[in-house]
Amino acid sequence: MKLGGVLAITVFAAALTAFAAPTCPAPQVAQGSNCTLSVTLGWAAAGLGTQSILQFYVSPTASGPVTWTLTAINSSLGSTYTGFMGITVQGFSPGPGIPITVASATPNVLNPGGYDVIRVAQVCWDSTCTAPAPSGPVANMFSAQLLISAPNPADVTAAVTTLTIQFLNGNQVTFEEAETPNSPGRMFPTFLASALAALPHQDTSTTALR
Repeated sequence: MKLGGVLAITVFAAALTAFAAPTCPAPQVAQGSNCTLSVTLGWAAAGLGTQSILQFYVSPTASGPVTWTLTAINSSLGSTYTGFMGITVQGFSPGPGIPITVASATPNVLNPGGYDVIRVAQVCWDSTCTAPAPSGPVANMFSAQLLISAPNPADVTAAVTTLTIQFLNGNQVTFEEAETPNSPGRMFPTFLASALAALPHQDTSTTALR
């Protein structure tokens, strides 16, 4: 065999190795060059005296960025409801927030040491978020499915996601409850959530999940 042929085979084999799917421990699933983990947050509430806070954190020791992608928003009727379904998202600035759907949301990417928070203020039943809820589903109840992905499965396992439902009296929080994703993953302990809340974070009113 000619030397050129040997070199071509060697380069081709190296390329196949580079693009090989990663080995992802269950329940993570390989998608392209990433390991992914699907989590469901819910039930959540937004509007009518409630709001939901989504928090995301990547450890400073992570080997690279971690991505959260919104894959589903469901009403209290689950998959049996097929009408318009959206939520409003923003940081903690005043205002109603920006309506988003699964189709319009963009992935939220955090580098090692990154922390982000998103406030969900309202459940939307039309694109303007002004229509009343249809007959059947609870007007301010929803669940959200997120896909966590990174090339390194350890980074996916260590990524922290939490949902906190808050009940409001005007602008004052009167009661709150944190919920754990229904799939393996990590959740903020109360002391960690409080500490992280004091750290600088991305302004999600202009970036995350939009």
